[in-house]
Amino acid sequence: MRCCAPPSSWPPSGPITRCWTPPSRRHLDFSHGVHHCLGAPLARLEATIALRALLERCPDLALDTDPDTLAWRPSMMRGLLRLPVRFTPVG
Repeated sequence: MRCCAPPSSWPPSGPITRCWTPPSRRHLDFSHGVHHCLGAPLARLEATIALRALLERCPDLALDTDPDTLAWRPSMMRGLLRLPVRFTPVG
C-alpha cells in the first residue's frame, strides 16, 4: 500500500485474509503538492546541464530512425527501450 494514497483507498481494518488490491492505479508518489519529490528540481537541473553539454559536443546529433518505430517501456516509468541516434565523433 502506498502511504501517500488517500484514506478512502486504504484496505478495510481488521484481519486481512486475501491480498488487497487498490480500486485504481491512481497514486500520489512523487507527484505534486506536499508529496512532490524533493529531488525533482535537482534532477531537472542535472538533465539540463547534461543535455546542454551533449548537444555542445555533438551538434549534429539526430534521431536515426522513424519516430513512429520507437519502442516504449510498458510500465509506470515511461521511457524508451532503445534510442538510436547518429552523430559525427569529435576527435
